[in-house]
Parts: sequence; structure tokens; C-alpha cells
Amino acid sequence: MKKVYAMAVFALSAALALGSCAGEKPDSKQQAIINEVVKDATAITLPTDTTSAAAPEASLSPAGSTSAAPTGDTAQDTGVDIDLTVMNPTMIYATVYDIVTAPEQYLGKTIRVSGYFDTGYDESLDTRYYFVVIPDATACCLQGLEFKADGRVYPDDYPEVRTDIQISGTLDKYVEQGHDYYYIASDSMVVV
Repeated sequence: MKKVYAMAVFALSAALALGSCAGEKPDSKQQAIINEVVKDATAITLPTDTTSAAAPEASLSPAGSTSAAPTGDTAQDTGVDIDLTVMNPTMIYATVYDIVTAPEQYLGKTIRVSGYFDTGYDESLDTRYYFVVIPDATACCLQGLEFKADGRVYPDDYPEVRTDIQISGTLDKYVEQGHDYYYIASDSMVVV
């Protein structure tokens, strides 16, 4: 299930990037455009005024209890390297696409992302996988990032599927059945 889900998310992301409906990898010119958009997105410094942004309501702790959530701090003053929560939809799409297609460039980077929670179970490996799914502005095209939250027990310490969440953590990788997989080692999961 996980492999199929992850490959479907990747294939959808690849197929829709820069208008390609055939699922081809971008050529060098397209990749250069993606890289430039991502570079511009990660270099943005936003004002710290958060009065117009809605703050997350509650944070799920590893034990499943709720606590006050952090307010809208910017990436620069929270130690987050890539804060997708402050980007416009085009920048989010380009950045997530780049993370999915060139994850090794992001290893060790702290990422904050909002989307909805999803999970899948692979019976053959007896393993459950967790995702934050990021719809695009028109809600037709989905991109997803796998995350792991140590100390949490499913389903008690997780929200219901399709609940809006915000996670942050460091991009890491693991090897499973001879393949590299990348995920966010989440240190925070907030229901928004």
C-alpha cells in the first residue's frame, strides 16, 4: 500500500509539474526553472506580523493530549529552514515538487508544512505509514510527504484521516527493501 501510495503521489506530482501530462521528468530547462522558483521561495523573508494569519488551534503531544500551539513565527526566528506555511500556492507546489524529486538536497533541513493527514498500511511489511498531503490551489492536484512521529501510537495519538494538520521536522531517509525513502522526522504535529 505505501509503495503504491508514495509512487502515485510522486507520479501525480511529476505529471502535473510545468504542465506535463505525460509524467515525463522535466528537461534541463524545466528543472532550472523549478530550481530557481525553489531558490526564490526559500530566500523570502516575511514580516513577523501574524495578525491576519490564523494560528493553529491545538498541538497533539505524543501522549495524545492537546496544548497551546505556537503562533505564526517566521522560518528565520524559529530555526525552520523551509516554511511552506508562509508561501503562496505556486511556491508551495514548486518547493514540494523539488523535495519529492531531489530529496537529497534537503536532507537535514527543517521543514514546516500544512496539509491534511493521511495514513496507509502495508500488510506485507506490517508497517503503517503517515503522510501530510498538500492540495494545490485548485484542490485538484495532490502532493504528499511522508512523516514519522516517534512516540505516537496509531490511532490514539493521531487525528482522523483528512484532518488539517501542520507538521515540522527534519528531512531524513531510510532504506526499505533496497530503496531509499525520505520522510520528515516530525518533532511537532498541530491540528489546524
